[in-house]
Amino acid sequence: MLQSKTAIQWPSYYIISVIVVFSTFAISAMTGFYYLAIIGAMFSALLITDIEVYKEFIAFTILLLISFQNFIIGYFGHIGEQFQNLTYLTQIPFIFLVFTYIFLILKRKLKFSKLTITILFIICSIAFALSKGGNVSDSLLQVRNLTTFYFAFEVGRYSISDIKALKHFVKIYIILAYVMLFFGVLLLIGSYDLYKMIGIENVYFAKGLPGEGTMAMPGRFTTDIFHVHIQRMGSLYYEPVTLSYFFSAVAIFSYIVEWTKSVLLRKSTSIIMTFGILLTGGKGGMLIVASIIISSVLFKFFSLETIHLKSTTAFWISTVISFVIVGCFSNFYGQEYAGPAAAHFNTIEKTWQTIVNTPFGHGIAQGGFNSDSGNMEDIMSTGAESALMSFGYQLGIQGVLAIFLSFYVMTKMVITNSHGQKYLLLAFIPLTLFGASLFQLNTYTPQAIIPFVMLIGGNIADFEKERYK
Repeated sequence: MLQSKTAIQWPSYYIISVIVVFSTFAISAMTGFYYLAIIGAMFSALLITDIEVYKEFIAFTILLLISFQNFIIGYFGHIGEQFQNLTYLTQIPFIFLVFTYIFLILKRKLKFSKLTITILFIICSIAFALSKGGNVSDSLLQVRNLTTFYFAFEVGRYSISDIKALKHFVKIYIILAYVMLFFGVLLLIGSYDLYKMIGIENVYFAKGLPGEGTMAMPGRFTTDIFHVHIQRMGSLYYEPVTLSYFFSAVAIFSYIVEWTKSVLLRKSTSIIMTFGILLTGGKGGMLIVASIIISSVLFKFFSLETIHLKSTTAFWISTVISFVIVGCFSNFYGQEYAGPAAAHFNTIEKTWQTIVNTPFGHGIAQGGFNSDSGNMEDIMSTGAESALMSFGYQLGIQGVLAIFLSFYVMTKMVITNSHGQKYLLLAFIPLTLFGASLFQLNTYTPQAIIPFVMLIGGNIADFEKERYK
């Protein structure tokens, strides 16, 4: 292990870390020996947290892992004709993220923020719900989804440590996004035959859906938007829904963050990434981008000198009005055009009634698609298609309040510590994600939420750094 200060500044140090985590990941996918990938993730995290320059590559390595995790599982699992233990490998990005956070804390490079208090509330809610919990693997998956945003935010706060690092991170994120868009279009054209060559059957076996992708594309690769039936782009994510979150984060940050002096390049990149969202057919990504646009326009209006409102007042008024507009539109869409999305609206209505009847929760990993009931009515009334309703069913109202407080604290941290009024627009993102999770099941999963919260954390890094001097 390299020890000197000079040595840990070499670019090769990043390369060693990346090679370790990706090579052990690939070998594990080919052989089914998943312990190797876990050890590799731990060792790579130990190495990469010693980096003192270009620390944004710590966050970027996490972004690479969530972007290519399914490709590694699918392609190398296909090469090795491997299906066993692939489910464990879907957790490697999260394991790497957690180890990165732990090592940063142990090395005293990262101190706890205000968000730590609210995550403790969530953990208390989880502990209470575990007494009535389901099986171990499903419970761990729910715990992962409830805590991923915290670890990603904190690692982003450390590694994207100033405005220069934030701009650089966004720039390399955009390059990765163009790569994903290229392969997405290629796979959209090649369809099942091309996906089969890179192991789509192995990926959905790892997701706990054996049989999907064995003869044709899984059903989630099609949807209806305003009654128009479309084929959805999944790219190397192999998952159109979470891919829409990936592109929506790029579309938002590429426009707000001044990663280049060219306004035309920033705007054109945002437009191209928005086109990518449309190709995914992901309503979650569309909802987030639309909400941020509405909030930003309202904020600029209420911030006019002629209106005489403070920035924070303008922010909260814009947030409330944006939520009302998006909520009314969503209700209209649900009634008139829902199609396959109707399940989301049915879940919200039916699960809320269940939560009111049992306000302290039914236990972790209970209900939804974890339910043993074959009755679709029971599944829909226990949070099957809504992340927020699902957590409400599992943890109770106190759990939902703890989640809300976490996203509220992130919002307040950005408002207080933002790099400037332009970057204050990023403060709309946390509560937008919280609101979107009402209509989406995947919002809190690593592939969906990590890009957003890492970049939000990076936006406040300067202030936190000064505080701890």
